[in-house]
Amino acid sequence: MKIGITAAHYTDTHGFEAGLRRLRADGYDCIDYSEFADTEKPLFYCSDAEFDAAIEKERSFIATSGLEISQTHGPWRWPSQDATPEDRRERFEKMSRAIRGTALLDCRNFVIHPIMPWGRGDADPKATYAINLDFMGRLCQVAAACGVTVCLENMPFIQQSLATPEECLRLVRELDLANFKMCLDTGHCTMHGVNPGDAVRTLGKDMLKALHVHDNDGERDRHWYPYAGVIDWDDFGAALREIGFDDTLSLESNVIPGRERELYEAARRIIKPN
Repeated sequence: MKIGITAAHYTDTHGFEAGLRRLRADGYDCIDYSEFADTEKPLFYCSDAEFDAAIEKERSFIATSGLEISQTHGPWRWPSQDATPEDRRERFEKMSRAIRGTALLDCRNFVIHPIMPWGRGDADPKATYAINLDFMGRLCQVAAACGVTVCLENMPFIQQSLATPEECLRLVRELDLANFKMCLDTGHCTMHGVNPGDAVRTLGKDMLKALHVHDNDGERDRHWYPYAGVIDWDDFGAALREIGFDDTLSLESNVIPGRERELYEAARRIIKPN
């Protein structure tokens, strides 16, 4: 199992190239490419030719840095802007461009959040589910043409109907598409009282394709280092080994200056306990 991290935790502080060099020097094998997450970035407003050239430049630098891109994070917005068909049409267009960019990066896993028509709450759970069923089905068609797998991420909002690993998995299973799988977010699990190790066992190797690994106090989505909060990391690591998970353990913990190596060592401890 390789160890990765959200690239933005380094690149936002040090710049893209310097950040990736530091990330690699700290021991990481892979990155979660996060340049697609912000829908207001120039990548979403430039021409196709400019987009392709920008992605190729970054792909080349990442490759020469000795890093792999294990997953990309698709567009999302907060506060949520999914309430109207026009909002969702715009998001679909940006997600489609990000999927094409994922393929250009030689990456196969594209992580996205559910569509949230009513923000963190849910005025109509049946409508939320139906909207997501339609949206994700169409998005997976775009992804299939690019050789990309869409990975649906469980969410932290307790008022949201499509948030727990179990509910997200229900949607994935109903669509039953070869390129629609799950990204398990460990911190989001705890917001619903779900043990991440149990979630791993429920999903199994076939459904679990990507991870967002971080800790918290069970009350807020804090993105702490593993072993700093309430999650049973020994059980989580054991569960990954039980199902034969062989993709990337990708961290989404906020990086603390001067304690970067400590975060990497926490990930190694999950993979290879003493």
